[in-house]
Amino acid sequence: SMGNWSKIIYDKLPMFYGQIMMKKYLDNPSISFCAVGDCKYDNCPLQVSEFGQNKEIDQLISKIYLEGGGGDSFYESYEMAAFFYLNCCNLNNSEIPFFFFTGDELYYDKISKTSIESIIGVKSDTLDSIEVFKKLKEKYNVFILKKKYDGKEEKEITKTWINVLGEERVLNINHPKACIDIMLGAIAITSGKRTLEEYIIDMKERNQTSDRIQEVTDSLKLYYEYVSNKKTNVVKSNKLMSET
Repeated sequence: SMGNWSKIIYDKLPMFYGQIMMKKYLDNPSISFCAVGDCKYDNCPLQVSEFGQNKEIDQLISKIYLEGGGGDSFYESYEMAAFFYLNCCNLNNSEIPFFFFTGDELYYDKISKTSIESIIGVKSDTLDSIEVFKKLKEKYNVFILKKKYDGKEEKEITKTWINVLGEERVLNINHPKACIDIMLGAIAITSGKRTLEEYIIDMKERNQTSDRIQEVTDSLKLYYEYVSNKKTNVVKSNKLMSET
């Protein structure tokens, strides 16, 4: 439902892994990809890949189907992805786990037991989405890269994401090509491998334009302030491997 944004982000994802490795923002990273639609309207409202590394990344991404539906409301089923990675993904050997949403709409208030059982295939009661997001934040460093919604509901959507994730973790994005740069910056800052100023130098070395650098800086500066002043929790764990 995000138009050509999904395709642009999709095409740039292999570079995401390469830059993490090249710049050593994380040690031995492993990535799982997920596509979110709308449980009420789409044929494929939730797609999840295994975790992969190196050459596996291209294969995992190629299996994701970009349906492009989303229904006629300003809601999509982000909460289903949150439920899956909270309850159906065991993190072992995850030193600093991350979870990035990209989107422009709201999550549904409830996760119906029918949707959980029919789409994910596990037994569950109907759940409150906010509680699921709260628990997700205890397991991962959670962010949303928030595209502006084209409608009068934009303020409500942004306010709701801020209420559930925190203002510093709602990273505003104006151009889809900035998505990877913003995620890389959030990772570098969270892992302590870069300050915001040092990450800007990295972007200059990648020959990013001044406009791109400014957009990424504006998106990350509040989060960097929170991390620097220890006003936000950085989730860390010490287990043995990652699997879905």
